[in-house]
Amino acid sequence: MTGGQLAIKAALTLGSPYTAMLFMGEEWGASSPFQFFCSHPEPELAHSTVAGRKEEFAEHGWAADDIPDPQDPQTFQRCKLNWAEAGSGEHARLHRFYRDLIALRHNEADLADPWLDHLMVDYDEQQRWVVMRRGQLMIACNLGAEPTCVPVSGELVLAWESPIIGDNSTELAAYSLAILRAAEPA
Repeated sequence: MTGGQLAIKAALTLGSPYTAMLFMGEEWGASSPFQFFCSHPEPELAHSTVAGRKEEFAEHGWAADDIPDPQDPQTFQRCKLNWAEAGSGEHARLHRFYRDLIALRHNEADLADPWLDHLMVDYDEQQRWVVMRRGQLMIACNLGAEPTCVPVSGELVLAWESPIIGDNSTELAAYSLAILRAAEPA
């Protein structure tokens, strides 16, 4: 996934009314995979675990050779986070964006509202945009590989890339988002 796609995923997750659960390194787009690993000392349990996973994934069309052996120490080694990534390049940018989103979620009453009936979502499948509304805040996302115009406007709160905000719409670059605050009703 691109940095923009990861940022969209983050904004929709942290902007939702649910308790956000982040997994190891997600907040900086860690390059290490998140695979199941274990180290059962009991041979029977270890064998059953390996066989069970291959059987389970085969039911979903995966080839047995494509399933990492959870007992293999290399599976564990592949999954270890490279903590240096969090501070460099696009990883650092995404990490800062997550921090900004978490602060926004903490400081904005609209994002603390747990009621689903206060959540509204608009979308256009052909134009590949989605807007999540939480009170006065709107999370406008371009899910497509081309720029698009989303029919929302307001004060820019946070963005991935630089949106062009007009009176009635916002232009978003490919795989980007803007969090906007709607103007107070007159």
